[in-house]
Amino acid sequence: MSKENKTYSSDWIHKLEGQYNWNLYWHQLDLVLNHSGIEKGSDINEIGVGTGLTSGFLKNKGYRVTTIDIDPEKEPDIVADMTNFDFPKADMYLGFEVFEHIPFKEAKSVWKQLAQKKVSRIAMSLPYAYRTYLWLEFWSPFFGKKSIHIGRKRNHINAEHHFWELGIESYNTELIIREMKNLGFSVSISYRYRNHHFFLFSNEFK
Repeated sequence: MSKENKTYSSDWIHKLEGQYNWNLYWHQLDLVLNHSGIEKGSDINEIGVGTGLTSGFLKNKGYRVTTIDIDPEKEPDIVADMTNFDFPKADMYLGFEVFEHIPFKEAKSVWKQLAQKKVSRIAMSLPYAYRTYLWLEFWSPFFGKKSIHIGRKRNHINAEHHFWELGIESYNTELIIREMKNLGFSVSISYRYRNHHFFLFSNEFK
């Protein structure tokens, strides 16, 4: 892949990200630590290392984490293009904000390979094509945690390196869930946080 046609960037990993991005890291880690049922000492492979915050935190908590990324500047454990890679076996795979960087057909091929490798947990997040004008999150003793989200749907993709996003054409959460169910996975968690949707898929391969 030539530099001009690459579907990733590295500039942002050298900067302090905004508070919203740090909130996204919390949601990533919450799926693994509090909902996946994956025990310490298990093998977790992360596709797309990013800043290394998620993988580093999980390593410090006792998980055996291997990072996979196409960009050598991010210093992953394995430098590889996920569209042409034989993924190693692991108990869990993470793919936060990475699958939109490849055509949807190729994303499905990655998910299919992980199912064939009998990966029992897959956690991922995907972006919405949405512009936020107001986001409020609050807790009420009567109604619990609530949020108010005001914005509008975008009809095009703003991100330079994205091939697709939720809300554009036929790409939606129902499609993602259907594709994963066809591979034998069940939906453990599916929810939206601002302009991202988080999923946790499970398969016990009995």
